[in-house]
Amino acid sequence: MSVLWDDFGLHNLYSGVSRHAIRLSQSLLQLGESPVFRNSCPPQKLNNLFSLSELPYNASSKKNFFKLLRVVMENPVRGDFSVWHGLSNLNGAFESRFRSSICARVLTVHDIIPLLLDKHQTSRLKRSQYKYLLTRAISNVDQVICVSKWTQSLLSDVYPKFQSKFIFIPNGVDPILPYVPRETYPEVLFVSRFESYKGFKLLEKIIRIVSDKLKFHIVTDVNGLHYLKQVSSRSQVFTYTAINESELDGLRRRCSIYLQTSRYEGFCLPAAEFLRMGKSVVYCKGSGIDEVMGDCGYALNADSPANHWAETLTHAYHEPVDNPQGCYLDIKNHCETLKTWPEVASKVLGVYNQLR
Repeated sequence: MSVLWDDFGLHNLYSGVSRHAIRLSQSLLQLGESPVFRNSCPPQKLNNLFSLSELPYNASSKKNFFKLLRVVMENPVRGDFSVWHGLSNLNGAFESRFRSSICARVLTVHDIIPLLLDKHQTSRLKRSQYKYLLTRAISNVDQVICVSKWTQSLLSDVYPKFQSKFIFIPNGVDPILPYVPRETYPEVLFVSRFESYKGFKLLEKIIRIVSDKLKFHIVTDVNGLHYLKQVSSRSQVFTYTAINESELDGLRRRCSIYLQTSRYEGFCLPAAEFLRMGKSVVYCKGSGIDEVMGDCGYALNADSPANHWAETLTHAYHEPVDNPQGCYLDIKNHCETLKTWPEVASKVLGVYNQLR
């Protein structure tokens, strides 16, 4: 009997949830497991543009709360499946009455960030709705896969009675690329949708301090573009809101530093994808990204002043220039400790087989 994937929430190539689904499905297929997609949105059909309208919508908003319910009501599960797997945090919140033919249920939770935000970052209503949906989703499944130990720890604190359901299986990371001496450019890559906790205010301050020394390539949505409009006109700042994978890969290869100012990250696949190129990552510590970076990134506190971030960016550029092979080897040694996608898929398949 096959595995059914609920693809609610999988829409955009630059969503970490969707990228997780792409790579996991590819690796599962190599192991002989081909998930069936419930709503005909397999990863190969995901939109490859970073646009606000295509991002997985926020199911905790009032409008999308009812949209989530309607999607489930209008698309009941049909067919015989041994395992149902939801991949975007809240799948399964309304699933119980429609899955009599399914004997096991798995949910992947990437983070519970909406529950960590204060009243200045999100509304009480959104926080309450998110917790209601997450509680229902976790209650309705047999196993919850957490993509970081940080996420697993938070879930255990919030839902101690469900602690036995939580297991840790990280996102995968591709092997590091071979070392090739190349010209380095004083350029910074930043990839993020606009959210209150993503650190756009800090990013704006950093740009004002060091944009005369470093170029910034910012891939974001229309809200991010609007927020950064005062600094995006600078000659050293380049913004993008519709960019395909090959163009993004070109930016990764060109830029010397990846900047992540987000206060919270369940895992942070963009940082992992940049790290495998043997390049520097400057990031905000204190969440799941710490597990990705280990000791080879440049970590700062969320409340560190912008000038400290600016100084760290400058240092992160010059250190590899002075010792390129040494810095590369440090990153290579760390990357070898991270799980690859085939290893992750093998662990997920083990969960399926245990529950069948």
